[in-house]
Amino acid sequence: KNAQTISLGSGLTNIGDSAFENCSSATSANIPGNVKTIGRSAFEGCTKLADVSIGTSVNDIGDFAFEGTRWLANKSAQNSLFIVNNVLLSGRNSSGAVTIPSNVTIISGGAFKDCANITSVNIPDSVTTIGEKAFLSCTMLTSVKIPHTVKTIGANAFGYKFVSGNDDEDELETVEGFKIFCYPKTAGETYATNEASFTTELLTLYGDVDRNGVIDEADLSRMQQHVSEWLVDIDLKAADLNGDNEVDTADISRMQQYLGGWAVQMGPKNR
Repeated sequence: KNAQTISLGSGLTNIGDSAFENCSSATSANIPGNVKTIGRSAFEGCTKLADVSIGTSVNDIGDFAFEGTRWLANKSAQNSLFIVNNVLLSGRNSSGAVTIPSNVTIISGGAFKDCANITSVNIPDSVTTIGEKAFLSCTMLTSVKIPHTVKTIGANAFGYKFVSGNDDEDELETVEGFKIFCYPKTAGETYATNEASFTTELLTLYGDVDRNGVIDEADLSRMQQHVSEWLVDIDLKAADLNGDNEVDTADISRMQQYLGGWAVQMGPKNR
């Protein structure tokens, strides 16, 4: 923890949680291509760390991995959205309506903290993880729609702010009137009910005909059975994938395309 340049060996695949936390002498870090994950707070508090090279194989960067580094501060100032290998590390220079690119898979912890001028955020279906306190104290952000693809949401990710006159992150309060739009039996619904009982509106997850929060082959099988006039329990609204108020072979075809990885509209266009 006294090195100025952090160079990692070729056999290393993971950098553990807090591995170099508060390494005050470090000014640069070279993370080679063999590394796949960078742990939570791995370089947090390395205040002089200004030069970081991250290999393209890194696909998982833990919450607050570079919090408090000069490198992250500089990148945040230069980019409204700073993304490394599909991980959104910072959006702290954002304002107004924010659209997160469709290649992002992780929104890191604290990524938008204190972005008081954000009014809305569009989170794409590519996102699977939203980190702890990702949108903390975004006081103008009064609602969010959480995709069904999100599997993990960290504590205080949405709907919380600092208590007036106090920047202690252990003493937070909810954003008044905050509303969460989410899908049944998903991480979004779990977050909405477990965190602070936010106002919640459950949306129809088109394709999830068995109402388990996942769109898969089991849903396709039920749709096929329904069209063949088997007596099966399905959510008819969720099964009407083309919005024509019928569940038929056209909907089955669309479901097959979706499960095959095609970019198809699931449900009515104006939903």
